[in-house]
Amino acid sequence: MSPTPALRRLLTGALMLSLLLPWSLQAQVFPRGNGIVLGNVNQLDLYVDVSRLLEIPGADPVEFRLGSQRLLEESLAARGISRRPSNRLYLVCSVEATEAGAQLAYATNVELWERQSTDVHSLLWRRSAIATIDAGQFRAELLAATCADQFLGEWSRWNEK
Repeated sequence: MSPTPALRRLLTGALMLSLLLPWSLQAQVFPRGNGIVLGNVNQLDLYVDVSRLLEIPGADPVEFRLGSQRLLEESLAARGISRRPSNRLYLVCSVEATEAGAQLAYATNVELWERQSTDVHSLLWRRSAIATIDAGQFRAELLAATCADQFLGEWSRWNEK
């Protein structure tokens, strides 16, 4: 017994959809090799943005952000990447944190932007992470290390021999 024309059309449509679906899903994701833009990067400007800062005993929010930024700059300098203010390459480490009891959850987004003086800035690379820790462990050193590890992990793939 052969399939009816309606069943044949349904099967043909399902087959076509199954062939096209993986391509459309893949097109929505940065390619795996987008870290290649980090090749030969040895100067950039940087900024740490703490979008939601909790009450950290004995910590001033501005000093916390500036301390994290200074430590991130030092971590990059140790690997040969110097900070040059107003560079067209701009590294941004954005952090959001929330506390629940004795636990703290935080999300980091590390992005490399190419700034244009007369056009739209371009996002070249991005890495994100989420972590939970004991609330008392959230310090500028941890934040800087997290941002540095995310950036340098990919940077080293394209720059170190």
